[in-house]
Formats: sequence, structure tokens, C-alpha cells
Amino acid sequence: MSGRDFQRSAVYSAETVFGSMLSEATDRGATTVIAGTSLTLPKAARFASIPSMQDYVDRVLSRPSVIAQFGPVRPVRVRVRNGGPQTAHYEPHTQVIAVPDPAHSEVSAESVLLHELAHHFAVTGSAHGPEFTATLLWLLGDVMGPEAAFVLRVLYGDGGVQVGSPAQV
Repeated sequence: MSGRDFQRSAVYSAETVFGSMLSEATDRGATTVIAGTSLTLPKAARFASIPSMQDYVDRVLSRPSVIAQFGPVRPVRVRVRNGGPQTAHYEPHTQVIAVPDPAHSEVSAESVLLHELAHHFAVTGSAHGPEFTATLLWLLGDVMGPEAAFVLRVLYGDGGVQVGSPAQV
């Protein structure tokens, strides 16, 4: 990755709203109206342990559609984050997703893992630039369904987030 991370805060703002919408849908099964469209968001997976997160990441990486999009996929390891802010992050040099301890954190949602996997695939441009956002939208659509990708795409648009083309090998 290179370049200034020019839209990081806008990406995080949109994804915070998106995460709240997913939580609402998961907890209550609520119908969402966005951009004049009424839809039901999928129930998002939540994880109680690092092994369950690792299993999820392994399953995503072995999806035929993911392999077709990105080519042979390098494995990614999930580990507990050491100290610091309680957010997840991706370590590109070691292909590691570091997450807060699920026993003590709310950061255990499916969309968070997909965000970090988008970093694994989108290796050019800025960290949260157009290639990254397109890659995340592709992953959301493939794994969680088109409704999830549509909602985040609208939120990105409302926040002025640029979306490019997804990463491809």
C-alpha cells in the first residue's frame, strides 16, 4: 500500500453506521429502508473466540468465488491484538488479522473480519482508497449478500467515499 489514506475517516464513519444497521438486523430482524429501497439485511455472524474467527476466515478464503476473483489465496492468521486501541487491524507483512480479545470486546462482527480481509486483497493505493472500498463491497456482496453490499455502497456514496475497481490477481 502506498499513498496518503485520504478517505479513512469517511470509510470508518460509513462502516460504523453500517455496523449499527447490521446489529439491528441481527438482533431484531428489522427491515431497512435506504435510498428509497426497502430490504432485509442478513444476520451477521458474531464470534466468541479466535478459533471461530479463524474458521470463518479460512472458509471465506476457500470459497471458489474468492479464488476465482483473487487467484490463489495466501492464508491469513487471526490472533488477539496486543494492547493499544481496541480495534482490529491487518498486518500485511505477516498476513495476520489482529483483533481485540473477543471475551472483552464488541469487535467480533463478520463485517470487521471482511474489512480486514479486504486489506489482504487490496494491496495497491491508499489503505482505505478506491481499490480497498471496491474490494470490500465485492466481499460483502459475495459472502453476506447483495443487500449488505448495496447498503454500504449507499453509505459510502452519502459520505463521499470513492469506490474504484476491486482488486484482481
